Amino acid sequence: MNVANNNKPMNIIDMHVENYAPLSDGGPSNQEKQYYPYSHIGCDETGSGDFFGPLCVVACYIDERDYDWLASLNVRDPKLMTPQEVIEIAREIKDRLVYSLLILDNSHYNQMAVAGNNLANIKAKLYNQAVTNVMQKVAMKVDKKVVNRFIF
Repeated sequence: MNVANNNKPMNIIDMHVENYAPLSDGGPSNQEKQYYPYSHIGCDETGSGDFFGPLCVVACYIDERDYDWLASLNVRDPKLMTPQEVIEIAREIKDRLVYSLLILDNSHYNQMAVAGNNLANIKAKLYNQAVTNVMQKVAMKVDKKVVNRFIF
């Protein structure tokens, strides 16, 4: 999928994390998944199904040299982690990796909706901005960008 960014096409890998990001799936035996061990920018959101909370989008640059370090932290799907585990790992990650966190509060979400944007449009704009922010911070070519697939 190509996304326009300041009139320059930006190549984004259309990957749904559950289907493509794991290199192998542990399946029912509960073996550990191995995730995408190449330099890339990953992006995801939380809060899109929440009525009261903000919509948060984060993009992060992972250098292939950071893969073993991240694995040693036991980074995994946050749905499988306790809130305390998420907080502890986040504290370590945020001081080492390049990232962009965007938080869209309810009033700004409502303004965008009134302007004619649906949830998919809003998420696409936030994903694009977060990935662009990380690309600017990294200041080098990053060929691979991994984002969730969502329907417009």
